[in-house]
Amino acid sequence: ISLYGDPETYTQQLRALEAAVRSNPQDASLEFLLGYHYFTEGHKDAALVQWRKVLQLEPDDKLASQLVQMYAPPTDAAPPSPEEQ
Repeated sequence: ISLYGDPETYTQQLRALEAAVRSNPQDASLEFLLGYHYFTEGHKDAALVQWRKVLQLEPDDKLASQLVQMYAPPTDAAPPSPEEQ
């Protein structure tokens, strides 16, 4: 957003991208791009939501998979084995 002379221009373009995603829910490329923009704005959780949608649409998308693995919070630890208790 800092690269734009007027932040409102970026906001309008982001809202247009969000509308395009809503209008085209099967378009993985739009989902990915929206996730990228959310991530660059510092909204990691929102980005992860979008990238997970990409993986639902395109399970073999390696980049989306890597991004989810890198930025998703760690899952709960497995319960201790009987030997560890």
